[in-house]
Amino acid sequence: MVTLASEPGALDLFWFPMSIFIAGMILSLTRNPIKIQKMGVILAIIGTIFVAISPFTIPTSPSSSFGQLILFLIGPTILLIFANLISINGNKNEYLQTFFIILALSWIILIWIIGPQFNNSNNQFWLLWVISIQIISAIILFSQAYLEEKTNAKILFFFLGVSILLLNEETLDIPNASRELFIKSSGTISGVILGILIGLIIWFYTIQKLHSLEEDLEMDKDLTPDEKDLLLTKLNEDLKWLEKFEGEKNE
Repeated sequence: MVTLASEPGALDLFWFPMSIFIAGMILSLTRNPIKIQKMGVILAIIGTIFVAISPFTIPTSPSSSFGQLILFLIGPTILLIFANLISINGNKNEYLQTFFIILALSWIILIWIIGPQFNNSNNQFWLLWVISIQIISAIILFSQAYLEEKTNAKILFFFLGVSILLLNEETLDIPNASRELFIKSSGTISGVILGILIGLIIWFYTIQKLHSLEEDLEMDKDLTPDEKDLLLTKLNEDLKWLEKFEGEKNE
């Protein structure tokens, strides 16, 4: 609170909102009452807004370059959400849905061509995100080419994947193309995937280990006569209530 009151910095205007966003996502995605999940969504939105405006609130902080990335992605994300809502609601307006998708992709491509700057240098978070999307898209297209049965479709998907990868070839004089950053991004993606797999393996191993340490359940001893009478009385009361409920339901 002293930091918040005296001189707000990256801790207050970036990392604190980031922790609010993470806490909100946990509350909204885990098994909680509806009210708690809604509160989690609100916290996630508030955290996202404060992180997105960090380039304006703390322009000298290196952390704000990530906030700039979030700010750039808000517009295309909203357009893609609109396109998804149109398909979910059963609206037959495919032209409007296609328009939103094309506009979102054009938005991202335009920012990539312009080359966003932060503190007089390229925003490395943005370039890393764009190249990562290119690599993932190329992998999906190559997988689709492998799964397709028609030869023409295989060739089409294969060349589309190669074309996306060529966007980072420096010799083609494409704006913001970087072969070195492409290699770094590939390593980052591989590291993230490997880390997630290792984390899942450790998680499942820990759960299995905890279950194996549990003691076997012991059966209760035989019921006493008083306990038997109490149990039978309770069962009879439940059966009578059930018969009464079924009768009222049939009426």
